[in-house]
Amino acid sequence: MSKRLPSLHALQAFEVAASSGSFKIAAEKLAVTPTAVSHQIRSLEKQLGISLFIRSNKGVVLSAEGVQIAPVLRQAFSEIYRVIEHVTDSKKRLVLSTTPAFASQVLGPLLVDFYQQYPDYEIAIQTETRQCDLKSDASLDFAIRYSGKDILGLDRYHLLDESFSAYLAPFTSCTDELPFIHTLWQQSVLENVNWQNWNRQANDRVANRRVIGFSEEEQVLQAGLSGKGIVLVSSILVAYYLEKKLLVPFYKDTMLPGGCYQLYCRENDLKKKDILIFLSWLKTALSDLR
Repeated sequence: MSKRLPSLHALQAFEVAASSGSFKIAAEKLAVTPTAVSHQIRSLEKQLGISLFIRSNKGVVLSAEGVQIAPVLRQAFSEIYRVIEHVTDSKKRLVLSTTPAFASQVLGPLLVDFYQQYPDYEIAIQTETRQCDLKSDASLDFAIRYSGKDILGLDRYHLLDESFSAYLAPFTSCTDELPFIHTLWQQSVLENVNWQNWNRQANDRVANRRVIGFSEEEQVLQAGLSGKGIVLVSSILVAYYLEKKLLVPFYKDTMLPGGCYQLYCRENDLKKKDILIFLSWLKTALSDLR
């Protein structure tokens, strides 16, 4: 095998094709033709002396060698993009991954105050519910997730505990006819947060009625705000709407325990100045929600 490094274009074509699982999709992302992607990858395979993909009439899948190389390239390109952004941007940019509901209902409104205090910083938010891989994705600086567990190679900081209660819009009438609405949780830690357990906790004071489930907690919250039902939601996500009297408690003394929000970052990153600044601000900003 030649000691000369392959071309950057060929390596990028392979990395994008490996991530997408398709030469066609890779071509669309790179703004070239599928033939050009195929040619780049063929040239790369020839230079390396290995097959990176197994080709068939059904498409392409990574070979054993491709499986080894792809994540290394993905991390390398992420780090290149991150460094370039850092040196060319006058603002100090931090990239945070968190859930859609926490981003829109908690973090988003609070960031206005952060920017007023720290105008030289920019916080880019990526939203997803699955656990992100901070160890291999260099484009992320930290993540906020609904979890209490340790993750090897990552530091974590406890942010908030939460509970779940029932709420409804103050203008709703005929509450006996309103359905119960809750979230169909993906996290096992919340599998007991449902209307059956809430009613049991309430000593069966509420007659059985229709139960509607949504896949996202934000959808449940919006249904409650529009008066479509009685919703079972997080005490953290509902704090703003209680303060503005857009929602009111339904059987205030009945609640179910939830989990906790944790901030995760790479090992020893909690000592970095930029992350310490954001974390110190965030702890203060969230103190009213505890």
